[in-house]
Amino acid sequence: MITFNNLWTYHSRVEDRQLYCFYGQELTPASYSYNYCQLNFNPKDDESLALLENQYLDFAYDLDLLYYAWHWPENTGILPSMMRSLARTGYLLELNRLMVLSPENFEPGPALKEPLSYQLSDQASSSYLAQQFAYNQEYSHQLANDMACLYTHYQNCDQLSYLSASYQGQPAAVVDLIDHGGYWELDNFTVTPNFRGLGIGSELLQIICQLAKPNQQIILRVDQESPAYQFYMKRGFTDHAYQIRCHRPIPQTIRQDIKMANQAWQQGQDYQIKF
Repeated sequence: MITFNNLWTYHSRVEDRQLYCFYGQELTPASYSYNYCQLNFNPKDDESLALLENQYLDFAYDLDLLYYAWHWPENTGILPSMMRSLARTGYLLELNRLMVLSPENFEPGPALKEPLSYQLSDQASSSYLAQQFAYNQEYSHQLANDMACLYTHYQNCDQLSYLSASYQGQPAAVVDLIDHGGYWELDNFTVTPNFRGLGIGSELLQIICQLAKPNQQIILRVDQESPAYQFYMKRGFTDHAYQIRCHRPIPQTIRQDIKMANQAWQQGQDYQIKF
């Protein structure tokens, strides 16, 4: 059975503790998607949250992180008392869905006026990187730079390949393909803004289904509140599980101390952290 635990994680650090497992990626300190704690329990109140945040700072200081980030256990809701605690402290919540598609169940979208050309490679091309950089820059310049470093670092990973598509001679869409053997995971699926709404995403999904090996399923994670969720449902994906994720920026007073600590440590100096 496929679960959220089967999804690829770009982690460079894993630390398993009694209450959670921390996954971190030193190349992407600005990303709460790649630096988070996977909870092993269902926290209930302010006291639980304060304990978790205090322990999270161990990782925030080490990796210069910008966010607190928590993933709830799969198919587990947040208790009302904890929901109030998260609201008081300014957390943003996401309801993520694990989607699965058997290629034979794919539902095509409207046909494109012209054919979509594509290239599958085990190396991310300069065009591919440029499209992902532009997409990530919509969130922040630091995130775009961090993700560019991540792509470069994983260039020679055997499990990863990169599918890029062009339409009318222009770059139109990109997606990461992660080979887990019995299934392909899709990640960072991006359609260029100028080509959205034309059916590019549907056409690229159909190409992926045609490239898949016999009996190889397609899986991905998607935010239920995003338009992409309904898009995948219409294409024949089924909803297998849910997971609640939340994050908030680490307060500036703490971030300033993290910066000072890292500057001191890089210079080989001692520093007494304040938090």
